[in-house]
Amino acid sequence: MMARPSLESENEVSMVRLCAASDLSESPLIRVTLREDLDICVSKAGGKFYAVADRCGHSNAPLSKGEVEGTVVTCPLHLAQFDLMTGAVVRPPNQATPRPEGAAVAAVASAAANGSAVAAPVQTAPVGGAVSGAAIRALIRTLPLKTFNVEVRGGELFIELP
Repeated sequence: MMARPSLESENEVSMVRLCAASDLSESPLIRVTLREDLDICVSKAGGKFYAVADRCGHSNAPLSKGEVEGTVVTCPLHLAQFDLMTGAVVRPPNQATPRPEGAAVAAVASAAANGSAVAAPVQTAPVGGAVSGAAIRALIRTLPLKTFNVEVRGGELFIELP
């Protein structure tokens, strides 16, 4: 088990090992779990490494199970896109036509096979009267991703954690 960084003050930054740089030779996106509450999506584009929180800013889906083109990662669930360099939302989720059910089931099965925890969708009745789906969607925000500075040391990738 990886030792957790110990910090003497809240302003101090600690470098934490993610993985070997060579781990990205087989897959364009990988997931690294640093703590129970922190999964990192690691990618390489144009010879540079990027690390972002492995949670879509829309629905918390694991981005490491999505697709990447250049420095843009696409969420496997609702196709939202994010810039790996800045964490900015490139394209909001496609609420009108979410991934086909088979694709979502395949993504969940793949995540489960790889040891990732993925919550199944839950259907509930609206509280306090019927509310249209459009009204609910209008209130949903897609947040930018948390990004982490990556350093390469001797073929190993490290990120800064506060």
